Amino acid sequence: MKIFRHLKLKQRFMLTLTLVVVILFGSFGSIVYFNRVRTTNENIKSVMRGNLLDLTTLLDYTHYQKGIVSEHASYIVGKTLGYVNRDTLIFDEPVVEVLSQVREPFQNELTEYDIEFLNEKLPKKNYYDTGYPFIVGSDGVLMVHPTRAGESIRDERFFREFSVAHEFGMVKDESFEPGYTSMIYYMYYPLYDLYLAAVAHEEVAVYGPIIPVMRLTYSSLVLAFLIFLFLTNNLANSVLRPVRKINNVLKMLSKGDVTNKVYLKQKDELGEIAFSVNDIIDAFKKTSIFATEIGKGNFDHEFEPLGENDELGKALIDMRISLKEADEQDKLRKQEDQKRNWTAEGLTKFSDILRQETENLEELSYLVVSSIVDYLNANQGGLFILNDEDEGHKFLELTACYAFDRKKFIKKKVELNEGLVGACFMEQKTTHLADIPEDYISITSGLGDANPTNLLLVPLKVNDVIYGVLELASFNQFEPHEIEFVEKVAENIASAISSTKVNQRTAMLLKKSQQQQEEMKAQEEEMRQNMEELQATQEEASRREAMMSNTMKAIDSSIAIMEFDDKGIIINVNRKWEEIFGYSNDEVKGKNHSFLFVDKNYVDTEDYKNYWNSIKSGTEQKYTDKYVAKNGEVKTLDVADCPVYDKFGVMEKIMKFCVDITKYTNK
Repeated sequence: MKIFRHLKLKQRFMLTLTLVVVILFGSFGSIVYFNRVRTTNENIKSVMRGNLLDLTTLLDYTHYQKGIVSEHASYIVGKTLGYVNRDTLIFDEPVVEVLSQVREPFQNELTEYDIEFLNEKLPKKNYYDTGYPFIVGSDGVLMVHPTRAGESIRDERFFREFSVAHEFGMVKDESFEPGYTSMIYYMYYPLYDLYLAAVAHEEVAVYGPIIPVMRLTYSSLVLAFLIFLFLTNNLANSVLRPVRKINNVLKMLSKGDVTNKVYLKQKDELGEIAFSVNDIIDAFKKTSIFATEIGKGNFDHEFEPLGENDELGKALIDMRISLKEADEQDKLRKQEDQKRNWTAEGLTKFSDILRQETENLEELSYLVVSSIVDYLNANQGGLFILNDEDEGHKFLELTACYAFDRKKFIKKKVELNEGLVGACFMEQKTTHLADIPEDYISITSGLGDANPTNLLLVPLKVNDVIYGVLELASFNQFEPHEIEFVEKVAENIASAISSTKVNQRTAMLLKKSQQQQEEMKAQEEEMRQNMEELQATQEEASRREAMMSNTMKAIDSSIAIMEFDDKGIIINVNRKWEEIFGYSNDEVKGKNHSFLFVDKNYVDTEDYKNYWNSIKSGTEQKYTDKYVAKNGEVKTLDVADCPVYDKFGVMEKIMKFCVDITKYTNK
């Protein structure tokens, strides 16, 4: 289909016509062919059936010649079929059927004489030039055949169909005779129990007579098609020639060439199309002239649409209106571009100015004010910067004043809630006053008592932090783009002021840092000496700690120690205690020592109470006493009870130091 789309109109028409005719002729020829084949096959079947019936007469004749048929059989046949004279008996199918009923009295086998007789008679039968008859026994042996007599065909496919159908039939076989498709027609002959068969070759009997007819048919169709194609081609050319002329002009018209027209003498539909094309060319010429005038800027050139439905003409008129409006908008756009360029150049200029001076705030202020007054063609300008050195008293200080091309040395302070400058600072909004009357003396600016005709105050603000106010006075009206420009510059000025203040503070902090650095060096030297002394002290402390640790280990291995609180609850005992008394630390921990190691009668005495009062008052108790170990052995101990206090002077626990002197007291 993709190739079909690239063909020209005539080629499409001729190709489509050819395909249609070929399909029609092919369908017609196929119908004729298959109908002819079917009719021929039916005719052959009818003829071959008659031929086989004709062959049965030969077998009947051989039977008759032998005199096998008895009077009894003749009587039965005659009586059955209504025949009286034996000589007039005809052996057709009904006769054969009757004879099969009385076959026992007959001899029903072919003799050699019969076979010789049949071999002599059958070859004289020729069917469709190459066909011939033959006889097959019920056992599959070819009894009579021109070339294969005596062979068995019992295992061949077509013979199996003989044995299945004991009636007239046909089977095709390609192996019976190589090179041919054999159409084998057969009929069962019950008298001798054999099959009569006849061969007709399909290539000769069926297709032989059909092919010449089909050749003649197709030749006639091809000739008719060529004549039809010739006439159709002449008709197509008579239509396509003027179409090509129109097409060539339209191609040139599509490329913008309106110099040529279509000239046709005929007055039919194609002539009308050519006339319409010429009208379109004339309309394009008018449109071209109009477009040329519009291109020159002549928006008043006259032009009328071709009609009410002339969309192109209406579009051109709309285009003229749009171009006229676009021209006016272009002029406005140029003015806006000039304003934007003026603003961009100014911002670039002031960015360079603000980068020049970042250390001195007064010099920065003068550069800003003088430059902005000159750039705006204003008359006066002042820069008020917030002075916040004293947190308790903040005010606006005039750091630069410029008027009439000269630097003014004016010292002025403005309170935050004073005048227009203070109001602008507090409100953090731009203030623009225009057309101020000369006698309107109630309004005063930060530059003095004179009433300017046009006053602009812009807060110096960046990131919601305000650093001051820029005041400009002019006899000319401040345009909106100028006010917007000043507001943008004010942000840059505020940022520069912030940076300058930071730089100044950084410089001051740097100077202070240098001083502090010198002091730090001296302190470091002193600290180094202290560290050396501290290191020596730490070494001595480590030595003492090691000595103390060894001492404690010696004490722990030789003295039994018990720790308990001021209620007598045991906190811990060491290994020496466990060794002397036989109790483990887990057994005594959390129990009152009086129940384990103090006589119950002694607990309620006044001496025991005095003992606890002395301990709680901080008095050490030293004494010798006897205690009973876990195994019942009585131990004599030298005891020292010492209270232990925390850093706040509160008694934390009591430590009982015991030395076992049992072996010395028993001697």
